[in-house]
Amino acid sequence: MDFDLSQGLRAVSMQIMEGCRQIYSHLDYRAAKGELSEYITKEFLRKYVPDTYGIDRGFIITSDGHTSYEQDIIIYDKTKTPLLLQHGNSQVLPVEGVYVTTEVHSTLTFEDLERSIEDIEKTKKLRKAAYLKPPTPVYRIREFRELKDYFNVVSCVIVYDSPHNLKELTEKLMELNHNRNVLPQHQIDSIFILKKGVILNYREVELGGKMQFMVLEDTRRAYVDTEDALQLFYLSIMSRLGRVWMHGIDLRKYINIQLEPNVVKYLEKKPEDY
Repeated sequence: MDFDLSQGLRAVSMQIMEGCRQIYSHLDYRAAKGELSEYITKEFLRKYVPDTYGIDRGFIITSDGHTSYEQDIIIYDKTKTPLLLQHGNSQVLPVEGVYVTTEVHSTLTFEDLERSIEDIEKTKKLRKAAYLKPPTPVYRIREFRELKDYFNVVSCVIVYDSPHNLKELTEKLMELNHNRNVLPQHQIDSIFILKKGVILNYREVELGGKMQFMVLEDTRRAYVDTEDALQLFYLSIMSRLGRVWMHGIDLRKYINIQLEPNVVKYLEKKPEDY
């Protein structure tokens, strides 16, 4: 019996879409957004993303006290990332352990898009500094001409539908990024609209694929009309998780405990004293 992964994911996608349609048709905007986020998280991501990754709602914080807005979905390394705080259903996680964030909308207007640009820019500006560096650099990452010991956070948006078509949204995204002077490394990476398609990035020279889910130095914006936006959302996440890793997190930089400079003196015993 032949197995077609694409057909299997398409069947799952249709089930998710039907669940989203029912949510969207029976609830107002704010309620639908929350339900849609929970549905995608519980019914899709937690089933198909490996258990080594945590998938939660919450805030991201740096060791020097900067924080993100609340994130609908945070994907992080569960084996190495400590939970700093928990408040209700929201977690507070150190930025060093975070790989992917996702904003969820039931619908995407131009106003929603502008807020997402602002939220994601703030998140992507958070610096990873509290990690345990190896004595010598085993492997370093170059992203946006910067050589680092860690991977940047990838941030995307997933939406049920939009009153605007993909061309209008793509042009507005580019316009808002330009007007706000958002650097490429701080921009939304991709937007997945379940009922319309995907806004992603296009590379003129094929280096590991012309279509990219991440914004890179040599990519420009593109959009694709497709019924497989949910599959591509999953593919984008797994593509990123398949190539990233992290160092251990140095919690000493998060926990600011002031200790008195007490000095304990002792006499070292000589062998003959034993």
